[in-house]
Amino acid sequence: MSNVFDVSGKVVFITGATGGIGKAVAKKLHSEGAIIVATDLNQILLDELVAELTDERIMALVLDVTDTKGLATARQVILDQYGQIDMVFANAGIACDPPQTVATMPTEIFEKIIEVDLLGVTRTVKTFLNDVIRSEGHILVTASIYAYLNGFLNAPYAVSKAGVEMYGRALRAEISGTGATVGVLYPGWVDTNIAKNALGGDEKASYLVKRYYKGPFGKAVSADFIAKEVSKGIKKRKPRIHAPARWAPLSAFRGLLSQFTDWAIDRDKKAQSVLKTIEKRDI
Repeated sequence: MSNVFDVSGKVVFITGATGGIGKAVAKKLHSEGAIIVATDLNQILLDELVAELTDERIMALVLDVTDTKGLATARQVILDQYGQIDMVFANAGIACDPPQTVATMPTEIFEKIIEVDLLGVTRTVKTFLNDVIRSEGHILVTASIYAYLNGFLNAPYAVSKAGVEMYGRALRAEISGTGATVGVLYPGWVDTNIAKNALGGDEKASYLVKRYYKGPFGKAVSADFIAKEVSKGIKKRKPRIHAPARWAPLSAFRGLLSQFTDWAIDRDKKAQSVLKTIEKRDI
């Protein structure tokens, strides 16, 4: 197996392909010669993506990543058309909107986020795993800096991303030696719809983000930036893609970081006051 994964001519399956990161990655890999299979829930947005890229080397499928039968059907359609599946980018995800605490969040919302963000990833990867192994391809799963940072006000999202990280790490170890590889993507703050509440869309949540994420750690990057980092990372079959790279040291020292940040939040009276305000708003 070559250490380099060249996407040119490869069939790349992407979930959440009409969202910020998914769409940017689809466009970037398509520009590098990949055959893109773009999936999402919204047919109109998928049609717009196809029109933007032209219909050459792109297939669009409406798909719910929590639906195992739908995933199996999609797999067969792709194999019938292209005969192979070389890469999976399990990227579909949702977040709390508006931000809520565990105490006030309805159980069905909490569980829905976990079903999409964690089980949607595992079901997607499981469906295509043997195909990727057969082609000595690559799997990339989208985690987040929330895999190791305190996820208050977005607990099910953070729970899911921590789970996705470990799933990706475990799977990489399990298929080592097959020729196929697995990587985990850790986006920081990205200027996309899923992060809008933390980046000014919700006054209280945005205040807390600014309170704890100072300097460059509070700055959002574009989805196009993430796509460039993904492109570079998958070429090298990297096990971890931190985007931007400034988050990598925080991940490396997460044990000490988590203890300190949890301690600081526990003693932050102003933050506790804001959280109480949010809870009253949600009731």
